[in-house]
Amino acid sequence: MKNRAHDAYLESRVMSADRLELVRVLYEAAIDAITGAQRHVREKNIRGRSDEISKAQAIIAELVDSLDDEKGGEISRTLRQTYSWVLTSLATANAEQREEPLADAAGVLRTLLAGWRQCALEPDAAA
Repeated sequence: MKNRAHDAYLESRVMSADRLELVRVLYEAAIDAITGAQRHVREKNIRGRSDEISKAQAIIAELVDSLDDEKGGEISRTLRQTYSWVLTSLATANAEQREEPLADAAGVLRTLLAGWRQCALEPDAAA
Protein backbone atom coordinates (compact mmCIF):
# COMPACT_ATOMS: atom_id res chain seq x y z
CA MET A 1 0.00 0.00 0.00
CA LYS A 2 2.81 2.37 0.89
CA ASN A 3 4.33 2.04 -2.60
CA ARG A 4 1.01 2.85 -4.30
CA ALA A 5 0.53 5.99 -2.26
CA HIS A 6 4.14 7.02 -2.89
CA ASP A 7 3.80 6.28 -6.62
CA ALA A 8 0.60 8.33 -6.83
CA TYR A 9 2.27 11.22 -5.02
CA LEU A 10 5.30 10.99 -7.31
CA GLU A 11 3.10 10.88 -10.42
CA SER A 12 1.24 13.97 -9.21
CA ARG A 13 4.53 15.83 -8.69
CA VAL A 14 5.80 14.84 -12.14
CA MET A 15 2.60 15.84 -13.92
CA SER A 16 2.54 19.30 -12.33
CA ALA A 17 6.28 20.01 -12.39
CA ASP A 18 8.18 22.62 -14.34
CA ARG A 19 11.51 21.56 -15.87
CA LEU A 20 13.61 22.38 -12.79
CA GLU A 21 11.18 20.60 -10.50
CA LEU A 22 11.07 17.57 -12.79
CA VAL A 23 14.85 17.17 -12.64
CA ARG A 24 14.73 17.49 -8.85
CA VAL A 25 11.99 14.85 -8.67
CA LEU A 26 14.07 12.51 -10.83
CA TYR A 27 17.17 13.02 -8.69
CA GLU A 28 15.16 12.38 -5.51
CA ALA A 29 13.60 9.23 -6.99
CA ALA A 30 17.02 7.93 -8.10
CA ILE A 31 18.50 8.62 -4.65
CA ASP A 32 15.53 6.85 -3.01
CA ALA A 33 16.04 3.83 -5.28
CA ILE A 34 19.76 3.72 -4.50
CA THR A 35 19.04 3.99 -0.78
CA GLY A 36 16.65 1.06 -1.14
CA ALA A 37 19.32 -0.90 -3.03
CA GLN A 38 21.81 -0.22 -0.22
CA ARG A 39 19.34 -1.61 2.31
CA HIS A 40 18.81 -4.70 0.14
CA VAL A 41 22.57 -5.25 -0.15
CA ARG A 42 22.82 -5.25 3.65
CA GLU A 43 19.85 -7.63 3.87
CA LYS A 44 21.28 -9.85 1.10
CA ASN A 45 18.01 -9.45 -0.83
CA ILE A 46 19.24 -10.01 -4.37
CA ARG A 47 15.96 -9.36 -6.16
CA GLY A 48 15.20 -6.22 -4.16
CA ARG A 49 18.70 -4.88 -4.81
CA SER A 50 18.46 -5.61 -8.50
CA ASP A 51 14.98 -4.05 -8.80
CA GLU A 52 16.04 -0.84 -7.04
CA ILE A 53 19.25 -0.55 -9.07
CA SER A 54 17.28 -1.09 -12.28
CA LYS A 55 14.88 1.67 -11.23
CA ALA A 56 17.79 4.05 -10.55
CA GLN A 57 19.40 3.15 -13.89
CA ALA A 58 16.16 3.86 -15.75
CA ILE A 59 15.89 7.26 -14.08
CA ILE A 60 19.48 8.17 -14.92
CA ALA A 61 18.90 7.00 -18.50
CA GLU A 62 15.97 9.44 -18.71
CA LEU A 63 18.22 12.22 -17.45
CA VAL A 64 20.82 11.31 -20.10
CA ASP A 65 18.15 11.34 -22.80
CA SER A 66 17.01 14.80 -21.73
CA LEU A 67 20.43 16.36 -22.31
CA ASP A 68 20.85 18.67 -25.29
CA ASP A 69 24.56 19.11 -25.99
CA GLU A 70 23.88 21.81 -28.57
CA LYS A 71 21.93 24.04 -26.17
CA GLY A 72 23.63 22.90 -22.97
CA GLY A 73 27.19 23.02 -24.22
CA GLU A 74 29.85 22.14 -21.68
CA ILE A 75 27.35 21.70 -18.84
CA SER A 76 25.45 19.12 -20.84
CA ARG A 77 28.62 17.25 -21.77
CA THR A 78 29.82 17.24 -18.16
CA LEU A 79 26.45 15.98 -16.93
CA ARG A 80 26.53 13.23 -19.58
CA GLN A 81 29.95 12.10 -18.28
CA THR A 82 28.73 12.26 -14.69
CA TYR A 83 25.60 10.26 -15.47
CA SER A 84 27.75 7.70 -17.30
CA TRP A 85 29.92 7.35 -14.20
CA VAL A 86 26.79 6.93 -12.02
CA LEU A 87 25.46 4.23 -14.37
CA THR A 88 28.81 2.43 -14.23
CA SER A 89 28.80 2.61 -10.42
CA LEU A 90 25.28 1.19 -10.30
CA ALA A 91 26.23 -1.67 -12.62
CA THR A 92 29.32 -2.40 -10.53
CA ALA A 93 27.28 -2.43 -7.33
CA ASN A 94 24.80 -4.83 -8.84
CA ALA A 95 27.38 -7.18 -10.34
CA GLU A 96 29.59 -7.23 -7.25
CA GLN A 97 26.76 -6.98 -4.70
CA ARG A 98 28.56 -4.15 -2.93
CA GLU A 99 27.20 -1.11 -1.13
CA GLU A 100 30.18 1.25 -1.66
CA PRO A 101 29.51 2.05 -5.34
CA LEU A 102 25.90 2.76 -4.40
CA ALA A 103 26.99 5.20 -1.69
CA ASP A 104 29.31 6.92 -4.16
CA ALA A 105 26.56 7.23 -6.80
CA ALA A 106 24.07 8.55 -4.27
CA GLY A 107 26.61 11.11 -3.05
CA VAL A 108 27.11 12.46 -6.57
CA LEU A 109 23.35 12.66 -7.13
CA ARG A 110 22.87 14.46 -3.80
CA THR A 111 25.45 17.03 -4.88
CA LEU A 112 23.67 17.53 -8.22
CA LEU A 113 20.33 17.76 -6.43
CA ALA A 114 21.70 20.50 -4.18
CA GLY A 115 22.76 22.41 -7.28
CA TRP A 116 19.33 22.10 -8.88
CA ARG A 117 17.71 23.26 -5.64
CA GLN A 118 20.00 26.28 -5.69
CA CYS A 119 18.90 27.02 -9.27
CA ALA A 120 15.30 27.10 -8.06
CA LEU A 121 16.27 29.63 -5.38
CA GLU A 122 18.15 31.78 -7.90
CA PRO A 123 16.03 31.67 -11.10
CA ASP A 124 18.44 33.93 -13.02
CA ALA A 125 21.17 31.32 -12.55
CA ALA A 126 19.08 28.72 -14.41
CA ALA A 127 18.53 30.90 -17.47
